[in-house]
Amino acid sequence: MKRHILVVLFAVTLMLTGLQAAPSRADTDLDRGNAVPGEALPEALQALDVKDYYVASGAEPVGLIQTVTGHVVVLHGETGEAYFAAPGDAVFQQDALFALEGSRCRIKFSTEDVITMGSDTQIAIEEFVDDHELQKKKSTIRMLKGKAMFYVIPLFRYKDVSFTVETQTAVMGVRGTKFGVEVTFLDLAQASPSDAETIVYGFEGEVEVYSPVDGTAQMVGEGENLQVSCLGTGNVQDMDPGMAEQFMSDTEAPAPEGEQAGEGDEGVGEPVEATEEEAGDEEESTQEEEVAEEEGGDEADSAVTTDTGDTTTVTTDTGDIVDVTQNQTAITVEGTVDQRPTTHFGYFTGMLTMDDGTKTFKHLYLSDSLQDFDSSSGTARDQLPTPDLIMQVDGREDYDDPKITRLDIETDNITSTAFPFTIQHGELGYNAYMKWGYWTQTQSMPGQSVDVYFFDNRGYYIFGDNTTDARMSDLALNKVSGTYSGDAHGTYWTDTGGANMSGNFSTHVDFASGSISNFEVGVSGGGYSVLIDGASGGFITSSRFEVNPGTGTWKIGVTGSEEVADSKEARGSVYGTNAEAIGGVWKLDNANDAHATGMFQGTR
Repeated sequence: MKRHILVVLFAVTLMLTGLQAAPSRADTDLDRGNAVPGEALPEALQALDVKDYYVASGAEPVGLIQTVTGHVVVLHGETGEAYFAAPGDAVFQQDALFALEGSRCRIKFSTEDVITMGSDTQIAIEEFVDDHELQKKKSTIRMLKGKAMFYVIPLFRYKDVSFTVETQTAVMGVRGTKFGVEVTFLDLAQASPSDAETIVYGFEGEVEVYSPVDGTAQMVGEGENLQVSCLGTGNVQDMDPGMAEQFMSDTEAPAPEGEQAGEGDEGVGEPVEATEEEAGDEEESTQEEEVAEEEGGDEADSAVTTDTGDTTTVTTDTGDIVDVTQNQTAITVEGTVDQRPTTHFGYFTGMLTMDDGTKTFKHLYLSDSLQDFDSSSGTARDQLPTPDLIMQVDGREDYDDPKITRLDIETDNITSTAFPFTIQHGELGYNAYMKWGYWTQTQSMPGQSVDVYFFDNRGYYIFGDNTTDARMSDLALNKVSGTYSGDAHGTYWTDTGGANMSGNFSTHVDFASGSISNFEVGVSGGGYSVLIDGASGGFITSSRFEVNPGTGTWKIGVTGSEEVADSKEARGSVYGTNAEAIGGVWKLDNANDAHATGMFQGTR
């Protein structure tokens, strides 16, 4: 019994010293990065002072760097500090790791999972959970470029297992398997996310691969590979043996001395059982754990166990922005994390129909400022005629059960006792920053006159985690600018319920000047089109901007015969920690009874 207690305590001590040994070796690791010229660093690191000694982090440790060949840089998401890595260094929650040209790295996590990184590879640990009490382990890894092999080890001590790898074009969800991921760019000079391509290699088990572009999910099994580009998912193919051997060679990182090369690399197809010595008698094991806890076992557990972390964008201590979550798109498939915004600030639109025996267009409402959808007072206004006409929507609970609670109409009003009116709505999309969709309200709302009203043509909404004032200031200070692109949706009013349209959106944002330029929305459907081309505008307050209706070209009408709009509006906000996303609403009218409204969204 005493021997087992000593074994447990020795293991705990070894785990603690293993995670924290690196600082004591700093003076002896003088060759960590001395041979690396500044120009050899990735662009995201060149502005940083990369230390040639270990730098601790205040975040939770999640594993160890076991081996390094060449040079590997660790960037702490907690502090923005960077240093050249060496074997034995702790890896922390939200760390980003950069294996430089010609370098390799092997990381082993407290969950026994292993990642081996090949040359010129970048990954970020966005989320890590190792909860023994709940028997849960979960990891989310963001891979930006290069080649990496993932060994996800199923252990009997975990009942809830999730391992997700995200790239610019794909999301991979697994529970226990061995697979490889390669991220390349069609234009190596630009390395733009829109040119990114992901190849998934199956070695053991199965990987579920999802493309946010075309919304498809496919399974990649042993001996198969799948290519996912910015255009969508290809077909699963048999993997050429030579290709498999080459990929394994490119990602091979030697196991540390004293650990067999196969440890962590094999047996991923089935849950791993404890060895006879580890298992022992159940009652005796429980007693040992109690003794270990009394002697400081809690500290040992805290060194390798973390709570769920938020997906973040790494920032440096100088305020420079290093985007490690660019174009992140969330999905819901087995083994992945359903990432949606946590707050709901945004905009909505609505097109009111009047029926006095004949259906006619009455008003087009649009939010003129950021609305809190978690409150009871989301508002949209019709700017013409004066005074403003108001539609108030209660969108609390993530817009799950929205209701119209007030509606002011020119020359008429809805009978007050008839409120509220329930809204029907549908989701068009979401990511980690925003959520957007459409809504209608087809129940007749009685006016105080003989007329009745309803929203049988689609209105639209978009909301999310808008960028804070502080981060907007940082973006301006660092002269950040970028082009956003995505999709747009809209509805052209008709007396039969509307013609729904879809298309593209893009714009350029310069945060230093607070300007919006090259604002473009093009949607069509049902024989109708709306075009906003070459418009510009600027930020009004904080993350909120408006497009100047006096700039660019704004057209609406029958496709091929569009006419210049008489009344036009477009506004929105940027979303995410570092304004990774943008979204808003628009409306156009002209004197020939043409009316349309919709939303736009994109990522940088």
